[in-house]
Amino acid sequence: EIRPLEQYSCAQPTGGGLRVAWLTWHHSTGTPNRSQYIRGDLLARAAGSLCSRVRAAATVAFVEERPGAKALQPHVGFAELRRFAASHGGLDACVEVKVFFAERHELCRALGAQIFIDVIDNKPFLQWATSRKAADADDARLLALRKRDVTLVVQTEHLATHLRRLRLNAVVIPHHHTNALGWGIRPLQRRGPDEPLRVVFLASRDTVGTVGAEISPAVCAGGATLLVVVQKGASHQTLQSSRETCHCNGTQTKLKVDTPSAMNKLDDPHQQNLFFIDEASKDADLAVVWPTHAGWFLERPPTRMLYWWSRGIPTIHSQMYSYIEIAEKEHYGAGAGLSLEAKDVHDLSRVLREVRPEGVRKILREEVLRAAEHYNTSSIAQMFVDEIRTTVLRNGNGGT
Repeated sequence: EIRPLEQYSCAQPTGGGLRVAWLTWHHSTGTPNRSQYIRGDLLARAAGSLCSRVRAAATVAFVEERPGAKALQPHVGFAELRRFAASHGGLDACVEVKVFFAERHELCRALGAQIFIDVIDNKPFLQWATSRKAADADDARLLALRKRDVTLVVQTEHLATHLRRLRLNAVVIPHHHTNALGWGIRPLQRRGPDEPLRVVFLASRDTVGTVGAEISPAVCAGGATLLVVVQKGASHQTLQSSRETCHCNGTQTKLKVDTPSAMNKLDDPHQQNLFFIDEASKDADLAVVWPTHAGWFLERPPTRMLYWWSRGIPTIHSQMYSYIEIAEKEHYGAGAGLSLEAKDVHDLSRVLREVRPEGVRKILREEVLRAAEHYNTSSIAQMFVDEIRTTVLRNGNGGT
């Protein structure tokens, strides 16, 4: 159940803490944008637990006026946000999650708040930001975002640098993973000298078409077997997945897998544990994240790689900017003297051969588990709060 306003704060909040509202939206039917709501709600929950830094945090849900419309009903969400600000003596920041609206900006300004736009993978924005039109000084969107009280939160330093050249305020706060409790972590798999490694690829409608043409031949050339997993989604506290084993002799084995929840719903309100304990990928040795798109797609979040890292599964990654940047930041592969970045399918085969030794995979497993701790919900909420505090101290409340 998703209510219009969810508030999270410490039992005895400090008087000087920040007051932050994460803003999400629902369809006019009442159906939430689920991934957006989870992002906002989990960060609000985590921020609300930072007792020395945050007085109160909230997830405020707005509802669009009609299907497909951008207009918002003024009585849903707006009143809740005003009430939240009034009950806590003001508002320091509004965080727009993925989708942003001028009406909400004006209300946040009226309440004295700084505005943060958490772009994540907002396709229209990323397409615009990486196009030539974004450099047009007369572009209406550019002028609207070029405000002193607006900060764009993006996933890569590559994009942030580009936006700063356009005189926009931009910071990098990676998307968190939702596996703070370490679901799905299993002991290192031991493989015999003639037994192929099992490489799992978590497919989506954006990437499933690349399996036969690119990934499967490269995995076979690297002496491994490919497991293609598609997570269908959770229903009645059960995750429904399909798994296709691509054997290198050209045959395929398909299997449907149901994974029941291992955790009480009250402890995991968004049932995220299901996606990490997925039985369809429990015997994987390695993972590969391999989008083949170019342009705006390269600026998307590193969540696919963090998903595997949080489960202790070493991951070979493509040249998406977010993958490259967090790999460099975390010195990924340094302990084994390797780079897990694959520039093309031939490189993918080479990396697979290099990570074959059990000792190498053990080192990489330890590296990814340590690194994943830096990107759980609590860590990313702390990054958000630190950035908000810095901005509020620099700019004061409100103002353009």
